[in-house]
Amino acid sequence: MNLNDLMIFHLILILTCTVSCNAQEEVKITVNNFSSYKIDSIVIPANTEKGLDRLVFGRGIETNKSDILKIILDKSNLWNEGSFWIEIYSKNKIWENSWGFHDMGYIISDTINVYNNGLSKGKNQLKKPEELIVYFTNKDKTKKIDSIVSHSIIKQEIQQSFVNGIEKRDTETRIITFDFEKMKEMPEFQVWISGKNYNVFIEHDFDDWNNNLEFLYFKGGTISKQDKP
Repeated sequence: MNLNDLMIFHLILILTCTVSCNAQEEVKITVNNFSSYKIDSIVIPANTEKGLDRLVFGRGIETNKSDILKIILDKSNLWNEGSFWIEIYSKNKIWENSWGFHDMGYIISDTINVYNNGLSKGKNQLKKPEELIVYFTNKDKTKKIDSIVSHSIIKQEIQQSFVNGIEKRDTETRIITFDFEKMKEMPEFQVWISGKNYNVFIEHDFDDWNNNLEFLYFKGGTISKQDKP
């Protein structure tokens, strides 16, 4: 290949990249309403980094009906790996999930299925969780966790991490796996901290099957879902 051929090749490569990078991409999101309630509206939150403005689809979707949302994106904003977010409003509920995973200019068109208890994607049906996982952390360094007791516990572990290849065990953070259905019937457990007993009530939305995770913190003699400073 001589110099002229090489220059022509580079010019074609630059033009191709310029056209492809500035092209627009139409992405389709198929929303299937398998729930017992009408979907009132759907919101795509803004993502300024990716050049996406906030979008509102207010036409609604009736029960056992589907709709296809069409969104135009600039391919130049899809080169870095990422995804977008969707909010679905139905019967005083807000269901949230991701959509449109993209990388190197390519983006996936998603299918989102709406049920009474949450969302699923693609051909996967929504399933009720079998476990509820609770991270219980003692933030009071003057006290120690003695034991945690409940008839609903499947297992409990001490949180472990690795720092510079060295294993660290945080004995004051316990990962407790409960039976989901049993905890729904009686959402509480007992914890002993430095010889004192505390009854812990878990405020969890058991009708939301997309979430089976909770974080609880002990500090100042109280237990809450907020990590107090």
